[in-house]
Amino acid sequence: MKYIKDSKQYNNFKTKEELLGKVFKTKGVPYNSEKHGVYYRDIGIRPELSSIYGVNPEDIEDITLKVTEVGVPDNRSNNQEYWGWYSNEVGNFSMIYPSWAQHFVCFTYGPKALEERGDGYSVRFELIENE
Repeated sequence: MKYIKDSKQYNNFKTKEELLGKVFKTKGVPYNSEKHGVYYRDIGIRPELSSIYGVNPEDIEDITLKVTEVGVPDNRSNNQEYWGWYSNEVGNFSMIYPSWAQHFVCFTYGPKALEERGDGYSVRFELIENE
């Protein structure tokens, strides 16, 4: 499997089909929730800036994510699954959260309006590896 070092290498992808199935490595902070078990938060965190988020750099782990769905979903569950935004303008992923609800609130009028305008896509990720 070919890995992308970071999401900024995706700056040539403009369609949903080109993003689907892509794999990239990033960083996240494991969190143990009684309700959802262990999941990652602060995805994309940079160790040199971790103190801003109240995170100890030693707690940051390398994680690998795979794009498994592109676009606003028909059925919006609040299950523990990772959702983020791919910006066509910037060419990378941002706002990656462990639920659809957390991702959705980042958009004043919802992500569908921005998708229809051509700004980018909501993307669901699968955590495929914890290194």
